[in-house]
Amino acid sequence: MLCDVYLFVFDMTQFYASSGHAYGSMLLSACFPLHRGRMAGIQLGLILQWFFSGVGKIGPWFEYVNGPFMLQSRLLRGQNWLRRLLIESDETMKPTRSAKVLAHTAAAAEYVAPVLLMIPNDLAIWTGFWLLVAMHIYILLMPAPFDVYSWNLCFCLNGIYLFYLGHFGFDFQSLSEMSGYLIAFFIMELLVCCYGNIWPDQVGYYLSHRYWAGNWVQSFFFVKKTQRVKDKLEIVGQSKGIGNPLFLEEAPYLQVCLGYLSFAYLWLATFNMKCIARLIEDFLQVSGTKSVDEWQMLKLTGWLCGEFRDELYAEKECKFDEGEAYLIRVGAFGMFGHTATWRIYDLRKGVVREGTMSVQMMRSIDGKPTDACELMMA
Repeated sequence: MLCDVYLFVFDMTQFYASSGHAYGSMLLSACFPLHRGRMAGIQLGLILQWFFSGVGKIGPWFEYVNGPFMLQSRLLRGQNWLRRLLIESDETMKPTRSAKVLAHTAAAAEYVAPVLLMIPNDLAIWTGFWLLVAMHIYILLMPAPFDVYSWNLCFCLNGIYLFYLGHFGFDFQSLSEMSGYLIAFFIMELLVCCYGNIWPDQVGYYLSHRYWAGNWVQSFFFVKKTQRVKDKLEIVGQSKGIGNPLFLEEAPYLQVCLGYLSFAYLWLATFNMKCIARLIEDFLQVSGTKSVDEWQMLKLTGWLCGEFRDELYAEKECKFDEGEAYLIRVGAFGMFGHTATWRIYDLRKGVVREGTMSVQMMRSIDGKPTDACELMMA
């Protein structure tokens, strides 16, 4: 019950995630009187967002994000010189040295600039301020996908007000007057973010502010395309007043292309997704089926109850029988860690295959998706 209340107050669906917990600590601070640390609390809430968004990108995973991000933009698409600068070749989709330098420079701007805002020196404050404004404008001009629009527009406007119009730099006077309750809350948030960066499978990447780092837990549900399964989902859908996500007939060609396009973008820009082709082959083997066309990939957690529930909650709701629905769950790499876990679930039986993957493994198969098919996943 307490978890549900928390999610109701701080969370919405993925697309509107920036309207939820991303602003939770800022909204909480705004509830305190001005003389009890309101300004410093709102500033700290935004500083933590910026800082851990950058810290989450420390590692090889962010090297894969900027290339696809820039090349899919309206401003830069079709620029062959940029493609050659960021990606090795059409046959080998590895990031170039230039792409890696750009990625680590961009990440450093995110975690260094917020610290500069807290240094009581005009040059340091102006440097941090313009670094963050420039970063947000760059992302918005690409253009950004999905929820990133809302994050960057609102964070940019908030930053201009909080660190220039409302108060130049960090308000240490407000911090000295801050309520003990608010201080305790920010200590807890800091610890949660640190924990989530080291053990990312335990804390969601939204909650620990590791936004679009190219390294977060991925979950893919595959549901068998049969009338029996469709009927089960129909019952659940009717009880919740939502439509049935499973279609037995062939989907329109454009819809199929859009689905593959999104999946391809995830493969290009997300480090732990490099092994997905091999895991899909393993899932087909475990399920005793020959073709992925016998299955439909559905976002069951989003359809059922939003983004942050345990993935296995889907089985309790839909009451699948053995062999009717599977989940491929790809874990994330922790900071200073070199391995991550993967699991394949039969949503009725539980785990049917599991193993680990290493950073070195992912780097060895980052040229094209089919490279993963030769990988020995243990």
